Amino acid sequence: MIVPRLGIDYRVSDKTVVRSGFGISVDPENLENARNTYPAQIALSQSGANSYVQTTSYTTGIPLIAIPNLSSGEVPLPQNFSTYVFPTNFRRGYIESYNLAVERTLPASFVAM
Repeated sequence: MIVPRLGIDYRVSDKTVVRSGFGISVDPENLENARNTYPAQIALSQSGANSYVQTTSYTTGIPLIAIPNLSSGEVPLPQNFSTYVFPTNFRRGYIESYNLAVERTLPASFVAM
């Protein structure tokens, strides 16, 4: 993907400059969940009969998470696990940003923008 940037400066006088810019950036959030897919990250979600009942006790502890066998090339998703998948027609987002500034040199070499 080509992400262009453009900047233009114009000196109006010895003490005044107009600056402008435009750019397109690739949205980094779209691929953030790719690193969290099953089995790279495994999270177990359990719930009790209702919100007032615990799922397990201290004596039984946290249930073991079965590590998937990757040798077959297929990784079945267990029933109480979830994952993130990309849509069939995945389109990566982008951000357009622009700016415009007027810079003026003041007495005693101060600069105001």
